[in-house]
Amino acid sequence: MPDRSEDLRREAARCREAAERTTDPNARDELIRLADKFLELARSATADFAAVLAAVTDMMKEDSEPPKKEE
Repeated sequence: MPDRSEDLRREAARCREAAERTTDPNARDELIRLADKFLELARSATADFAAVLAAVTDMMKEDSEPPKKEE
């Protein structure tokens, strides 16, 4: 499964590189904003994955615990 956050970080880097090369100040500003948005999405994707992984881990722990005895 491809790592979405890595793809988003790669796109952010491409936007930053393009911003450094352009001579148009408006294009530079837009590319920097776009890079920032890609990085924000990358952090979100990483956080989402961590939350899902934690939930699955918790579910697996619950499934592997022996049933509680009724008193």
